[in-house]
Amino acid sequence: MDPPARLPAEEVGDEFAKDYYTVLEYYPQHLRAFYQDSSKIGRTRNDVMRLNTLSNIDDENLNGGSGSVEVTSIISRDCQDGVVLVVVCGYSTQKETLEMMKNFTQVFFLAPQEPEGYFVLIDILQFDDQTIVSASNNGVLAKQSVQL
Repeated sequence: MDPPARLPAEEVGDEFAKDYYTVLEYYPQHLRAFYQDSSKIGRTRNDVMRLNTLSNIDDENLNGGSGSVEVTSIISRDCQDGVVLVVVCGYSTQKETLEMMKNFTQVFFLAPQEPEGYFVLIDILQFDDQTIVSASNNGVLAKQSVQL
């Protein structure tokens, strides 16, 4: 018997991103449901990438400290063995400074799981620490460079 047909990578990536960032913003305590024990999670802090397993990462590092997220682009591609690569770009309002937004790129490798669906096999989140976008009083976004 043939395995069930998989959805196109673009559909998988778009639906995953919609679900993931909705949970991130409104129900961050449930973010771990997207992962399994074998998942690898990378977060950059002070220009150093730390790769952790799900059991070795706290919730604050898992969700990146985000308040709200605006996704600006999603690119999804099929990989080997049914894995889907999803690259998400956007900006995030940080909890500590609600008026400041940081650009981010997040890369996911979604692995198929039985009987259906996907889980996050690899998750790499990188904030662009050189660019911070602040909202001005008139609603116009202005970019500022930050010296670290």
